[in-house]
Amino acid sequence: MFPYDRRSKIKKMLLKQKQVGLVSLSRQLGVSEITVRRDFDYLEKEGFLTKIYGGAMLNEEESAEANANFDEEDGELGEARAQIAKIAAHFVRDGNSVILGQGGASVYIARRFGGKQALTVVTNDINVSNELSPVREAGGKVILTGGEVGYDKNILSGPLAVKALEGMHVDISFIEIDGVDLESGYSVESYEKAEISNQIFRASDVSVAMFDSDKFFKSSFCRLAPLSQFAKIVTSGKVPDEFQRYCVSGNIKLYQAFDVLDESD
Repeated sequence: MFPYDRRSKIKKMLLKQKQVGLVSLSRQLGVSEITVRRDFDYLEKEGFLTKIYGGAMLNEEESAEANANFDEEDGELGEARAQIAKIAAHFVRDGNSVILGQGGASVYIARRFGGKQALTVVTNDINVSNELSPVREAGGKVILTGGEVGYDKNILSGPLAVKALEGMHVDISFIEIDGVDLESGYSVESYEKAEISNQIFRASDVSVAMFDSDKFFKSSFCRLAPLSQFAKIVTSGKVPDEFQRYCVSGNIKLYQAFDVLDESD
């Protein structure tokens, strides 16, 4: 069982029972008590639980909003994004200028910027900007593009957002992709996202494409770019052989997030 599967099960059990025991959980999941303790450590850092003697209890006070929004997909998808972010954040150095495009993976990357100094981070995602207080505290800058707020998301788009990006130049950017196909290339969920993403690409010395493995062989609503556009790709899970061959032949650097050995963060 992969770590994100275990942690999803632990979360669901805690939401239902409010408290779980270390020994019984180890038996139910078929893993060692040491592995369960590592999962407890991970979920405690998220604010989801509090470790107690012989087990863990739901941290209802500090994670009420996360608990209310949690479902099985969020658990698995969140784990994939966390692993992508763990790799992506290593590309950013102290003093860099960065654009984080919209999406959940960028939120996870933002959470890993706390130890970096003097960054300038630009984003069109209000949820991302909410995670960047440590950047300001470390002497950095956080810039929201401005623009029209989406109806159902805290995303800034439209002419004002594009105009703001036109006047920028950054060291590196990260763009979350919604569909990847050998023939049609990269695609995203909306025209607005495609417009912003293309401008982010033009403003960056290096752009990194990010997506989880279920985006392979899928095409989303709006075509973004051919596969050759991004020199770096970060993805979770197994990459199909034909995509690996394409990356090798096209001199594209492919980074895969593996958690098979259950290494701690």
